[in-house]
Amino acid sequence: MNEQLDMSGREDRPFVRLEPVAGRVSAPSMVIALHSSMDAGAAAQIVAEHLVGSLQHERVATFDQDEVTDFHRNRPTIVYRDGQFTDLHTNQLVIDLVRDDEGTEMLLLHGQEPDLRWNRFTEEVLALVERFGVTRAYVLQGFPTGVPHTRPVQITSHASRPELLTEDEGIMGTLQFPAQMSNVLEFSLGQAGRDTIGFSAAIPHYLAHHPYPAAAAALVRRLSNAGGFALPVGELDAAAARFETELASAVGEEASQHVRVLETQFDALREAQPQLFSADEPGGRDVPIPTADEIGAAAEAFLADLGESGDQPGHERTGEPTGEPGHEPTGEPGHER
Repeated sequence: MNEQLDMSGREDRPFVRLEPVAGRVSAPSMVIALHSSMDAGAAAQIVAEHLVGSLQHERVATFDQDEVTDFHRNRPTIVYRDGQFTDLHTNQLVIDLVRDDEGTEMLLLHGQEPDLRWNRFTEEVLALVERFGVTRAYVLQGFPTGVPHTRPVQITSHASRPELLTEDEGIMGTLQFPAQMSNVLEFSLGQAGRDTIGFSAAIPHYLAHHPYPAAAAALVRRLSNAGGFALPVGELDAAAARFETELASAVGEEASQHVRVLETQFDALREAQPQLFSADEPGGRDVPIPTADEIGAAAEAFLADLGESGDQPGHERTGEPTGEPGHEPTGEPGHER
């Protein structure tokens, strides 16, 4: 999200600014959907924009840009119009109070992942969670992996306590990888005694750097089911259908062959372990369609990474996962709108 760059003085500017409404907020649930370069398919970002764009909401807290943003890395956007600069915008990091279609309130932490002061940011979020009476947080993100876009989006679940997951949820084994801030918050909130449930959408690796609305729709459905929220999903379904149609016409033969290989692998695993899988509907906004060359290049880069990652520090893996990441629960989470 973009708002005007704050050009006020530094004196008396807190790390996080609370709006007057904060004094009456009491919400047991917080949804964490931060945008970062590691959020494959911009899954969390699309969910946040969708919720804010389709539900009643009001601003509760805003984090100081100068404290959390590296402007050399995430530069403000300047708008030039008819001979003059007319607007200056920058990414924001905020907490909104959102009401679902039945009036249930939840807090939504969204915006650009902080570049700086991760420890301070985590401490402030923990303090706000305490202040607002949050007892459970839902953390959303996308991750790239070898799945085809022609199959239902799979969701991997993780939680601060095993009891929060059903028997067949989650990946067994040990993984080690660079963290996103959303991972840090999920861990820290759990350490502080709050229940946390994370949902990670599997994104086709060749679409990792393109907005992927099907993943956002799957995340909204899973969030609706887990939290008992009445969240609209129809616009995301429509966007996903458009995306799939346009992608089908843009994919060349070489890229299609790669997708068919992924389909074969996906279907074989689903046949061998059907309990790990269940269908999800396609999951608005118009999104750019990658070209066949971009898909082919992404596939080559992904395969090259697979060949080199075995000895990379910080990407160690022990144990054997029990199956393809993710599986949707039964039920009718989300609703058309």
